[in-house]
Amino acid sequence: MRKTIYQLLVASLFVVVLAPVAAFAQLEVPMEADVPFQFQAGRTVFPAGKCWIQRVDTRDPWTLTISTPDGKNRAILDALPINSVGIVPSKSSLDFDKVGNKEILTEIWVAGTDQGYRVMEPKFDTELAAHNKHPHRMHHSVEAHPKPQ
Repeated sequence: MRKTIYQLLVASLFVVVLAPVAAFAQLEVPMEADVPFQFQAGRTVFPAGKCWIQRVDTRDPWTLTISTPDGKNRAILDALPINSVGIVPSKSSLDFDKVGNKEILTEIWVAGTDQGYRVMEPKFDTELAAHNKHPHRMHHSVEAHPKPQ
């Protein structure tokens, strides 16, 4: 009886640990977006224009890299898995919040799945909160596509 319970616990642990990894395998193909405004991703400021997003390592589904095609701007992003609660987007997108005069990358959604990535808050947002400032937030979304090979 104890052996059976132990085996069930171990099997459940594998499902809990491996299911999110399998669910986020969809970002194997790098994405490309043409963002019409300057924005911040992590601690890096990106100019308006094309950017590429991809996973850093296939074994780590929650660490992403974003870069400009020329490689001059690049950031490593820590992200958390999020779910759109049953709404499956037909197009991939990058979502931004406008905080003060800065556009900040906050979410990445992949077409055909209800799961996406929540980009960890940049340091300056934490600093604003510490100083009791309440920035005006507006939400923007930019369409993304698989990066051409």
